[in-house]
Amino acid sequence: IASGKEGTGGKKTVTITENDYTVEKLGTEPFKVLTVIELIGSDGNYKEDHRPGLRGSFYSNLRSATEAPTVDKSGAINAITTEAEKQNSLIDSKQNVFTSTEVSAFKKMVTDAANEAKNNINKTDTDTDTKVTAERDKGILALDKIGAIVEIEAVKKAKEKAIEDNTDIAQADKATAKSAIQTAADAAKTEINKTETNTADKVTTEKAKGLLGIEKAGAIAEIDAAKAAKDTAIEGNANITDKATAKAAIQTAADAAKTEINKTE
Repeated sequence: IASGKEGTGGKKTVTITENDYTVEKLGTEPFKVLTVIELIGSDGNYKEDHRPGLRGSFYSNLRSATEAPTVDKSGAINAITTEAEKQNSLIDSKQNVFTSTEVSAFKKMVTDAANEAKNNINKTDTDTDTKVTAERDKGILALDKIGAIVEIEAVKKAKEKAIEDNTDIAQADKATAKSAIQTAADAAKTEINKTETNTADKVTTEKAKGLLGIEKAGAIAEIDAAKAAKDTAIEGNANITDKATAKAAIQTAADAAKTEINKTE
């Protein structure tokens, strides 16, 4: 066993565990185990050059190696496949928003994450049910995060298009409105991708916060567009003599609306 281990230190110290006593490593022939008992020295340390009498050993009865335990990884692999299919279906449902290039890029993210998870599950050192479950859960979380980002991006693009199509918003103001939406989307994706966002519930929470931030930015853009339209209407209405007062009332209403939209409540 020791000769097959790499060991550490100048004198090649190796550690042998119960996992080494397997048929794969020792074969099927019976063997005896040698146990060495070494007494501690007077200084409290073990020594390699103890006097005779301070070291003893004995052989065990004949025994046989056990078959290496097998771990069923198929369930974990299937769970990753199912989650990947779920996220690909989500991406397909957004094809009216995304370009074909964007769809392909998102699907590649799903494929890469699924393959990484399956590779980790299939590693030889993922050799217990606990380790398999941990790698499965990590893979599902990674795929869930991709799905959350897809939803953030889809809503962002829809809001950007609504702004671009709104003729009441001046071209210069459209850039400002889009920038606010981009900022909200970027903040959401940053939170989703944090290592601390390590459960499905946390991903859902950060996604919901991001979608709300984008909705708020879009709502403010609509308020500003409506205000601009009203200002234009007032300016063009010859029957309104005190245009400044009329516009001030519109501004007050717009400001009040934006204040309420931006409240954390």
